[in-house]
Amino acid sequence: MACFALCSAPASGQEPNASSAEEPPPAQAEKTAPPQSALTASLLYRLLVGELSFQSGDARTGVSFMFDAARRTGDEAAYERATAMALQAGAGTAALEAVEAWLRAHPDSPVALRYQLQTLLLMGRASETAEPLRAMLPLLEDEERASLINALPAIYGRMSDKQKALEIITKALSSVIDEPGAAGPAWATLGRMRLQAGDAAGALQAAQEGARQAPDSEWPARLALHLWVNAGMDEAQALARGYLEREKAAPGMGVAYAAALRELGQDIASRQFLADWAQRHPQSEESWLALGLAQAGVHQDEAARQSLRRYLELAPESEATEPERASACLALSQLAERQGDYAQAARWLDKIELDEGEAAATVLIARARLLARQGRMNEAISLIRQAPEDGPLDARAKVLAEGNLLHSEGLPRAAFALLRSALDQAPDDPDLLYETALAAEQSGDMAETERLLRRLIQLRPESAPGYNTLGYLLADRKQRLPEARELIEKAVSLAPHDPFIQDSLGWIAFRQGRLDEARRILEDAFERQPEAEIGAHLGETLWVQGERERAQAIWREALRIDPRNQTLAQTLKRLGVQPGALGKAAAP
Repeated sequence: MACFALCSAPASGQEPNASSAEEPPPAQAEKTAPPQSALTASLLYRLLVGELSFQSGDARTGVSFMFDAARRTGDEAAYERATAMALQAGAGTAALEAVEAWLRAHPDSPVALRYQLQTLLLMGRASETAEPLRAMLPLLEDEERASLINALPAIYGRMSDKQKALEIITKALSSVIDEPGAAGPAWATLGRMRLQAGDAAGALQAAQEGARQAPDSEWPARLALHLWVNAGMDEAQALARGYLEREKAAPGMGVAYAAALRELGQDIASRQFLADWAQRHPQSEESWLALGLAQAGVHQDEAARQSLRRYLELAPESEATEPERASACLALSQLAERQGDYAQAARWLDKIELDEGEAAATVLIARARLLARQGRMNEAISLIRQAPEDGPLDARAKVLAEGNLLHSEGLPRAAFALLRSALDQAPDDPDLLYETALAAEQSGDMAETERLLRRLIQLRPESAPGYNTLGYLLADRKQRLPEARELIEKAVSLAPHDPFIQDSLGWIAFRQGRLDEARRILEDAFERQPEAEIGAHLGETLWVQGERERAQAIWREALRIDPRNQTLAQTLKRLGVQPGALGKAAAP
């Protein structure tokens, strides 16, 4: 009879718990009865009593009868049901006894080995999992095996002893690491485990060995991208590029490589690579989607429309692709909105079928913004307020959405009153602090703005926006410039490749009279991320340096990007430049 002791969860920071969604789940338990020849009256009685007892809440009796039936017949379905029942009841010891008996009867059962692995993890006995994992991997099909191998760093990464975790995985992978179908993911996983243990050089060696043994596998190249971005290993970049040059390179790897370039501040190179990659893989919907979104982000509107429409032509309409299709339709709606074609923008939003989650909330806000742009602010606010709520997080999101809408549509005092009220209920909410600070600044209350931003910095000392915004506002007002520069440089240290933070750095240089430095920084920021506010600052720097024709060209482009931008409008007004006269010899 099975021992039915309930196992307790391992202590925090110890070996991983198998109930996590990141871990390989067991196959769904079958309620299939043993073969008909084995169904004696006594056995049928045990099966029925086991099921009925478990379903009625008596897990101890249910597991005991089902386990007894499994041992009498040796049937895998009965063993699986007994093990699954014990796990569902939280009875780790009983589950382990059942699965060990199962393995004695069927030593090469991959399902039994999977249950053994999960049960040991559940019981906090990860150190005992190397052997069942090593035995199971050769029995799996290539796709299932690769999926499990790729999941191992997430499963074992929660072990406090990283070196022990590495030893377990090294032993477990020894049974498949030289097989052609498994070498790529196996070496990549071994490299990730070495990296978790602090051995970056060993991780690179694993990526190189994986690429040598399995040159068409994307997994060593993905590890190489991670090492390049996070460890600054140029050899890793070369390895990734070598994979991308192969005829069988996975299209998704090109998108990942472009994302790595962007993360390292190489925005222009990233967009150019995506454009080349999409032409090289014209049937890859994910490549066209990434390219279209990148083009839309830098106001290459016509090119973005073509890329996103190409994606929609290629992408199948299914539940799995709906989030990606929603991203494309949302971007196309925003492109139509920029042109003032609000009807077309609304039609693109109507194509989005998501009805919950963050993406659905983004669509709701887009609909509200369209109404506001057409002078229908009351309808826009009503749309947000009437959206369903499923708890306090949804209520908070609605307040933030309404506050942002009011702020962006030139109603900062109304935005501040709304956000201030919400902040009184949650005084340490970082998002509310930041949005309320912006509304306070636009309402003319700089003292309150500074107080809120300093509170945000106190709560989130490793987050760049608080430092950057406060430093920029001080610089813009020509107040406490040394302190402003210190705040902005702190933001740069936290987010060194953010073009908007680079804009702040260029602007403080301008305010301090360091015009050549300001120009260099702002030109780079505007080239990487052409936005109206950055263009306003760059144009003013050029104007002061006497390059008025170039300044006008920059402002003309900034007006094309965002004719409603307040910083740009104020800059032109202060310098006596009429927007309609840009391109002519405007006086300062």
